[in-house]
Amino acid sequence: MTWVPEVDGSSLAHEPMSTPKIYLFLIWLLQCVLVLSLAYLNPNHFTTVDSGYYLESATNILQGNGHRFTENGRLVWNSIFPMGYPASISLISFLTGLSVLWASKVVNLLASAVLLLLMNRWFKPNKALLLGCILLLGQFVKLWAHTWSEPLFLTILFAWTYCFFNLPKHYWTIFLLGTALILVRYAGVFIIPLSLVLGIYNLFKKHRTTAKIQILYAAGWITFFALYTGVNFLQSGELLGDTRFEGQKSLWHNCVSFTKGLLNEAFLFRDTDFHYFDLAFWVAIPLQAFTFILFFRLVRFQKSKLDQSVHYLLMTTITYLMFLFFARLLSPFDEPTYRLLSPFTFLFIGWFLLLIIPGIKNPKTFYRLGITTVLFSWLHLLPQMDISTKLQPLIRMLGF
Repeated sequence: MTWVPEVDGSSLAHEPMSTPKIYLFLIWLLQCVLVLSLAYLNPNHFTTVDSGYYLESATNILQGNGHRFTENGRLVWNSIFPMGYPASISLISFLTGLSVLWASKVVNLLASAVLLLLMNRWFKPNKALLLGCILLLGQFVKLWAHTWSEPLFLTILFAWTYCFFNLPKHYWTIFLLGTALILVRYAGVFIIPLSLVLGIYNLFKKHRTTAKIQILYAAGWITFFALYTGVNFLQSGELLGDTRFEGQKSLWHNCVSFTKGLLNEAFLFRDTDFHYFDLAFWVAIPLQAFTFILFFRLVRFQKSKLDQSVHYLLMTTITYLMFLFFARLLSPFDEPTYRLLSPFTFLFIGWFLLLIIPGIKNPKTFYRLGITTVLFSWLHLLPQMDISTKLQPLIRMLGF
């Protein structure tokens, strides 16, 4: 038996209730309103230092200067980030006439539209609805509001994961999706060891055809990545940016950072930076605990073996997390916050939802509780603040 279950969405489980497809469009519409409102109201429109590289590269692509940014008064090749996201921004800006800033928000929202369309195509309506609601969780709304490549990356990753495991004969689709992953984020190379390990596994299981294809995929993606980094070196003298591999993180420091990051991902209602007292975070903890207890009471957990058709999400998300952990030992990139962990969280929540759907005892109550969870998760959208510092003037005024 090969580790490539050929199933379609219709075989996953029975549906708890009938859901019109229009709800998926409403999810996308609501996400658009939230994302664009946040981006408009935020003083810097949810841009960061990384956003500046994306936007400047997109501008230079539009002007015919290529994937470049200005450094010390001259244009230099952008080897820090791959060109996939800036090129997408420049394309949307060219087609719509929007500034590159607002074109970046449109790219993110178009990515979520494609994501919902794929969910609708590959899963029954109610499964697609539950998966689509992940996009309305506070941390994902905030992620989509930023000018970051993660929304586009996550969409391509979802499509690649489904095709790689469920549609193994779509060879060119799988290869091109994997190539696009690497072209949007260098972290996309994590699919190379995943494909290699599965190829070796299938080789030992005597599934030689499957093994050969998976090893060929890995070889193709290695070749593409080598060629791309070769272009980086020829253009800038750097393979992946000049500061990416300077310094190291200790194993202990990395474990602490990932523990904090994963704890924050578990706090769906509100995260924290662990530096100061955040009232919203402490209010959110009991709310989440109470809501999740109600959730579990609505699910009858199956004693049967885990459905093979949802394994692909779990396997991919664990591989991504392991790759991120070991890569950070070599390269001191940013702390593992909701931005870097978003692919892990999205696929993990998707796996968990697909796992529990067959055991839902009261679908209507479950959906109502799901809406409540989404609304509470919008606490993520409130700015973090040191409440103790804010209250100091009041405390002094009261004479304490």
